[in-house]
Amino acid sequence: MIELQNVTVSFHNDAGNAVHVLDKIDLTISKGESIAIMGPNGSGKTTLVRCLNALLLPTAGSISVDGLRSDEANQLLSIRKKVGLIFQNPENQIVSTSVEREIAFGLENIGTPTAEMHVIVDEMLQRFELNKYRKFPPYLLSGGEKQRLAIASVMAMRPEYLILDEPTSLLDPVHRDLVLDFIKELHQKSAYPGAFPITTILITQFPEEALQMERLIVMSAGRIVQDGKPSELFKDVTFFKQIGLQVPIEFEIEYLLKQRGIDKTELAAIFPPVE
Repeated sequence: MIELQNVTVSFHNDAGNAVHVLDKIDLTISKGESIAIMGPNGSGKTTLVRCLNALLLPTAGSISVDGLRSDEANQLLSIRKKVGLIFQNPENQIVSTSVEREIAFGLENIGTPTAEMHVIVDEMLQRFELNKYRKFPPYLLSGGEKQRLAIASVMAMRPEYLILDEPTSLLDPVHRDLVLDFIKELHQKSAYPGAFPITTILITQFPEEALQMERLIVMSAGRIVQDGKPSELFKDVTFFKQIGLQVPIEFEIEYLLKQRGIDKTELAAIFPPVE
C-alpha cells in the first residue's frame, strides 16, 4: 500500500513567494488497483507520481510504500525498486547501446547475479515480444517498440507498482492501442509467482483510456478534486469542462442530448441499434 499524508511540494518564485505544486495531498493506493490520473497542464500529475517512487521528495508531509518511508534516506532505493516509473518519452530513459543491454542495465546496477540477470533478460525479451531485436540499437526501434522496451526494462526490476506518465501521448492510434493492451495485460499479471497483480498507475490525457481503469483521480491546481470510479465521475461533464478536461465521447453525446432536451431512450426508439 502507498500512503500519502498532507504531502506538499513547493518552490519559491522570483518574488520570494511559495508556490505549491502539490498542496496537502492525502491519498491511499492499495495493491492490485488500476488507476488513471487526469488533470490539466500544471495540475501536479507528474510531480505526484515522481513523489510516489521517491524520485522527488516532498517539502512537507509523509509518504510510505509498504511501510518504507521516503524521508528515510536508507529506504529510498527499496522504494524505487518497488515503484517503477516510465516516462512520457521512452527515449528519455533509454541509455544503452542494445535492447538486451538496456533491459540488463538496472539489474546490473543493483548487483543482480549474472546467471539470474540472463534469465530475467530472456524472460523480458520474450514477454514483450522484443526477442528478435535483442542486438538492435534502441534508436532503430519504432515508437511503440521503444515504449515496450522502456516497460520491459522497468519490469525486469520486479516492481510491485508501475507508474506510466502519458505513455501513449507520442504514439499514433494503432500503437496507442497496442501499448494500452500491454498495460491492461500487465495489471492482470504479477511481477513474479505468488505476488499481487501489478498495481498500475496511468497518467493520461485521453479520457477513453481512463475509462478502462478501475479508479480515476482528477487533479487541479495541485489538489485531488475527484477520486472514484471513472464511469461515475465522467457523468459530471460540466465539472470536467470547467477544469479544461474532456470526457469520453459517449458521455459528451449524452450531455449534448440533455442540453437539447432529448432523452437518449427516445433517440433509441427513433434510431434503433443495428442488429
